[in-house]
Order: sequence, then structure tokens, then C-alpha cells
Amino acid sequence: MYSLLIRPITRRIKDNSKASAIALGYFKFEGKIPGGRFVSRLIHRNRPLGLEREVFGLNFYNPVGLGAGLDVNGEMYNDLNDLGFSFVEIGPFNSTASIRKAITKLQSDPPNDILAACIAGNYLPAFCLAYDFCDFFVIDISENPDMEIFDDLLDARLTYEVYKPLVVKIPESIPPEDLDYIVQYCMMNSVDGIEARNIKQIEYIKEKTKGRLSIIANCHIKTPQQAHEALNAGASLVEVRMGLVQTDRKNIEVLVINVKMNVEQRIGILLKAHGFTLSAAESCTGGRISHLITTVSGASAYYLGSVTSYAVSVKESVLGVQPQIIKAHGVVSLEVAAAMADGVRQLTGSTFAVATTGLAEGADERWPEGTVWIGVSGPNATETKIFQTSGDRKSNIRHFTTASLLFLEKCIKKYIKDCK
Repeated sequence: MYSLLIRPITRRIKDNSKASAIALGYFKFEGKIPGGRFVSRLIHRNRPLGLEREVFGLNFYNPVGLGAGLDVNGEMYNDLNDLGFSFVEIGPFNSTASIRKAITKLQSDPPNDILAACIAGNYLPAFCLAYDFCDFFVIDISENPDMEIFDDLLDARLTYEVYKPLVVKIPESIPPEDLDYIVQYCMMNSVDGIEARNIKQIEYIKEKTKGRLSIIANCHIKTPQQAHEALNAGASLVEVRMGLVQTDRKNIEVLVINVKMNVEQRIGILLKAHGFTLSAAESCTGGRISHLITTVSGASAYYLGSVTSYAVSVKESVLGVQPQIIKAHGVVSLEVAAAMADGVRQLTGSTFAVATTGLAEGADERWPEGTVWIGVSGPNATETKIFQTSGDRKSNIRHFTTASLLFLEKCIKKYIKDCK
């Protein structure tokens, strides 16, 4: 009903508040029918997997959330989560009365997923009242861009046993070059993130903080393309308008997987989405591939482990590389890379395995410095690739690692395509 009738209507309405009211009205109507809310949640329940990311210590099952202004009083947050949003932001609240009204709803229908509260006035009392009921807080200073508001909030947070993130929502009118004080305050006082209002602000914050401060994009996002732009600019999460719902797994995967995220993140999405596992056998990269793979939140679901087979004896005794292969072709060769990948895949039982053998420093009789052979073993075949670069030892290892992950990603995608 929602996807067939309500969603097409809301997409055509340019007035976002009117479109949101219609969408919310639909769920309220369902709730008045005996058993309607229960049935609605069964129908709409949508939890896309394989797109998880950790932002300011919370695990979001995708980066797409619903911003404040729709479910102002906290009436339908669970129903909205069921549409595929990984978080819902209720409010904005500017009085303790409005917070108390929402708390009554929260107590009768506890949130199933991440819930944020947007506080736009009467900051300290509202924050303290809502603290035990929400997962993180967006402090809206759009009308009063004064970071001193946070002094009392940060002191109050110290009195609670559970740490909950604080995010500052900045005015859309602030140009990027005037953000320095806000950014500096956040970095020095443990404010967990900034809710930015346009792409230029996102790009500036990312550059100034070197990516160390999480960013939520609140940029009037109504289409997947606009969400793409915000994520590409450096946002960790995006708040979309009702025009994007229902945000089913296919739509979110298209939205997220093509974003310029790190290759190790893209590999994680592919592996988790298809139930594949991965292992690694590293020589010249010295464990760097394994390190990058395990920096991705949720990597334990698909990454089984690695063997850092730096010595020839370990290649032979642990990975099962035959001595005659090394004697005939040399340690740095496509044959050894393939044998290493096959060996660690067999050892761990993984779906895919990646292996490296190369020369980060110095040359041998066959290859110049900066040469690596990469092997990827999969269910259908073992593929190899040579990659050559120039630089010092450390930069060569970095380049070897990136090239290996890119080749691994290509092989996984090829296997998925061939199996369809």
C-alpha cells in the first residue's frame, strides 16, 4: 500500500513538510486499525545487511537515516525504522514539555534501532530529560550559533554512566571559512560530530579535521544522487527526506556501494552481502592487507585470518608451496603467488584468498625493485597479476597493498557476475 500509493504521491510533492505529513499520516492511520500496526511492521520490516558502518561508536546497519522534523513527537520512529532507515531523529525539541510527551511514547514502544533526539532550545533540561531514552543527540544551534551552549551539556554528560554522542547542527548560512571556531571546539572538547547543511561545509570540515570528526549530511537530500554527493564529499551518514523511502536493500546498496569509500570497505560489503569469506597470505606486504581489512567494522563476519609468510620456509611448511616451484620460478613469481593464495584458502576454508610476493626494496635477477605478484584464489579459478611501482620501501608496500585489494575486488565482482 505505502510503496504503491503513498510513496509515489510524496515524491511528486515539492513541499517537503506536506509530503512528510502525508507519509506520517499513513502510518498513523494504520495504527488506528486493530492489529494494523503489527501487520504494517511485518510488511515493511526492512533491515539491509552488509552495509554496516560504525560512526561515533554506534553501529549503523547502513548510512541512511531520517532527519528531525517528521516524527516530531516521537510517535512513529519504529515504523519509520522499518522502512530501511538505520536511525531516526525525533524532534526538534525546544521545551521540556515536548520532551516529556516524547518520553511517554518511548516508554510504551521502546526503540528497535538507533534513535536520535534533536534539541533546539532549553538545551540543558531537555538534554538531561532525554538522555536515558535516546542513543545520540543533535544540538541545533542554527538560530543561535554559540558553542558555549555545549559547555553545560558536556559537563552534564560526565555525570552519566553511559557515554552518548553529541553532534552539533550548524546553520546553513555559515560559510565554510567561518567554521574554524566550531570545528576547533568540537575537536578539543569531545563533541562527536557535526551535522552539516551543504556540500561545501562537509568538504571543509573533512579537510580541516583530516577525517577525524564524523559528519552527518543534512543537505535537503531528496534523491539518491544528492545522497551520493554528500557521502562522496566526506559525510559519514546522510539524512534523507521521505522521497527516498522505501529504502529497500537494493536501493541502499546502489546508493552506498558506488560511493568513493575505501576499497577495503567495498570488499567488506561484497563479501558480507553474498555470504563469502576471505583469508590472506602475505610476504612483501607484511600483514598490511590484513590490517586494512580488519579496520572495517564488522570484518569478523567475513575475514577468517592470514599467514604472514615472509620466509621461504613458512611458504613451504605452512602454505604448502612446493620447493620445486620456488626453485624453477623464483620466490617472486606468478606461480608462487598462485600457490600461496591456494594454500591459505585451503588452510582456512575461505571462499576467497589473496596473496602477495614481491620486492619492496632491492631487485633480483628477474624483477626490478617495486615489483609484486598478486594471487587471488576463488571458487572457480586462481588468478594472478603483476604490479610495478617506484618509491621507497614504505611507499612500495602501501602501493602493493592497494593494488592487491583492487585486484581482489575485481576478482570477487567477476565471480559474482559469472554466477548470475
